[in-house]
Amino acid sequence: MQGTENDMGDVLNPIPQVVIVVIRCQNLFWIHQRATSKRIYPNLWGVGIGGKVDPGETADHAAKRELLEESGLDVSPVFYFDFAWRSPNVNYDGHLYVINIDNQQKESMLPCAREFQQHQWTTLAGIEAIKKSGHLCPDTEHFWNLFCAS
Repeated sequence: MQGTENDMGDVLNPIPQVVIVVIRCQNLFWIHQRATSKRIYPNLWGVGIGGKVDPGETADHAAKRELLEESGLDVSPVFYFDFAWRSPNVNYDGHLYVINIDNQQKESMLPCAREFQQHQWTTLAGIEAIKKSGHLCPDTEHFWNLFCAS
């Protein structure tokens, strides 16, 4: 969710829409460490992929586009729920999607090198450990808590 100072939203004018896609393969979740060049939450860890909904684009289309751009997966994710994120750093209205992939799709993923320093598959316990260490993006922690509670 990188952008310029003017497109990150403020409390009264959040970014209209952001999509997040949680990628799951059996009992594993795909996580990534954000690039050092990211203005918002550099070096922190996130779950899945995400990005802005472009003008004139639906959230469903943006989720599929972001998934293809950032992971190489050409599948349609399933809408899960809406959420809002408000903080001093960034504000947006989010749409959470989920995909469940098989081992063949898992092996065919091509994560975008400019977006991520590193990436891996981990368990729920692995994500909880990153959260407890303080290295999970705050917005990711917010939607992850909602996801786990649903």
